[in-house]
Amino acid sequence: MITLFIVFFLRLTVVRGTQAAMYKERMTLSCGMSGGWGKMTSATACEAGAAALGWGNMTAITVSTQYSPSGCFLSGHTLVIAAPASLYFNTNFNIISMCKASHVCLCTNVCPPGRYQDQTGQSICKYCASGKYSIVGASSCPFNATSCPAGTYASGTAACDSCPSGTYSIVGGTASCEACASGKYQGQSGQVYCKTCASGKYNDQVGQSSESSCKTCATGQYNAQEGQPSCKTCPDGQLQFQSGQSSCDSCTNSSEKWVNSVGDIQQSVGKFLGGEAKIFTVTGTLKAGTLTIGNKTLEEYIKSVIEQ
Repeated sequence: MITLFIVFFLRLTVVRGTQAAMYKERMTLSCGMSGGWGKMTSATACEAGAAALGWGNMTAITVSTQYSPSGCFLSGHTLVIAAPASLYFNTNFNIISMCKASHVCLCTNVCPPGRYQDQTGQSICKYCASGKYSIVGASSCPFNATSCPAGTYASGTAACDSCPSGTYSIVGGTASCEACASGKYQGQSGQVYCKTCASGKYNDQVGQSSESSCKTCATGQYNAQEGQPSCKTCPDGQLQFQSGQSSCDSCTNSSEKWVNSVGDIQQSVGKFLGGEAKIFTVTGTLKAGTLTIGNKTLEEYIKSVIEQ
């Protein structure tokens, strides 16, 4: 039987290349509410922490519940079909359920940039010496102001901070990160590149942090390439009635008469649709008569687009 009387029992293990792992039991409040001690983010980490604290080689049971603490905890009673005193990893991080004697939380502490931990049995992180820098979760401070790794920047406080979302750093040793160029975005921190907007879309702003910043090309426009700051207009003899497209449709005609008026095209569409008014954009010049678009007549094509 596992005894659950020690509230702040600490034990650490060392992983080469990273800081000494720091774990703590909590029977009050919750992980992340004080002292920098955060929640476990995976069942694997939960199991490693349980072993380090002497709870035994236990397999974490993954659950999603609003009635227990989020992250890693040890339960002295049955939540689901499992034996008493079982280890759980709760994936529901949208609740605030407190740790208690019957639900003992296992918290972890990751040293922030500018600090480190290389020894076992410690409850706080050490500060880097003057002129030395570290990244998050470090076991030492091997960098200086001009050698912080790619994806980070020297903040001036002994910290190689991660580049925030919307920025990147492809080379190390910089004092700041570059904003993602127009046509690109980056939703994560600590990155060495930016993602590109898909074909048929564009982004005319810099430093964007979400894929939603990639806007859809309007009708009459297209983008065949990824990562573009603007959309192109369909050339003469081509058109596109749908938005978000990577190409325009070519027009073929047996007549030599040209229709140069957008109003004429709109009136023709109105006749095809029984006089019903529709708003759309026409660009370029189109031939009248037996006009076909993608092996469809103009009438068939417009109806198929509008009825979708």
